[in-house]
Amino acid sequence: MAYKKVGEILVARGLISEVQLNEALLIQAGSKEYLGAILIKKRFIKEDDLLKALSEQFNIPFISLKKEKIDWELSVKYFAVISASGKALPIFQDDQNVIVAVRDPLDKISLSNIEQSIRPKRLRLVLVLESELQEFIQECKSRARGTLKQLLDSE
Repeated sequence: MAYKKVGEILVARGLISEVQLNEALLIQAGSKEYLGAILIKKRFIKEDDLLKALSEQFNIPFISLKKEKIDWELSVKYFAVISASGKALPIFQDDQNVIVAVRDPLDKISLSNIEQSIRPKRLRLVLVLESELQEFIQECKSRARGTLKQLLDSE
């Protein structure tokens, strides 16, 4: 399968015009911002439009955390290493994989740190809205505090 650029996907879906894409590309040339961030900032697209396009581009599922059963024990276990950064949340695991919800599939440093912390299991990503990711990270933080309090109270 040929690699498609996110701008091409958005144009093909009719979400932006060639003119809007070119305007955003000009802005991007003078900055270090992602094209998608520029398109959202200019209000040409919404965040979920971008994530659906990134899902297609990188072949990573786009999900709603609100519709998923989260393995909170797993999330709390990796909280200090993964979730505290605010960029990722482990949500499920099986014998070979840890499924991690992210907003940015291009954050190589964070993804590398996550891969190291879950070894020998493999990292599998799902894309989620930033607002959902932050909401669920806050819930994980609350659960982690509760677990720590229980441990301290039992001593």
